[in-house]
Amino acid sequence: MKDFLRKNLTTSDTPTVIKTVIRVVRGWVNYHYISYNRRKVISFIESCKRLLLRWFNRRGGRKRMTWQKFKKMLDINRFPRKEDFKTASVL
Repeated sequence: MKDFLRKNLTTSDTPTVIKTVIRVVRGWVNYHYISYNRRKVISFIESCKRLLLRWFNRRGGRKRMTWQKFKKMLDINRFPRKEDFKTASVL
């Protein structure tokens, strides 16, 4: 994820980069999520959010993005949230 964002730091096609990151996160979560792995999945989602915010703020010539604006942007693009993953009971 970090390498992908670093390679696309100067790209002008921001929506495509965001959609690609969301697709990667959803794929990783769908593959790795099981009931007793919830903490690891939530940790991965949060670290991806931090990487994406850092990517936005490293882009030159732009005002820094605040966490509130960033959360709104993630909600609009339907970024996976930790609330989406409820703990399932194992039988």
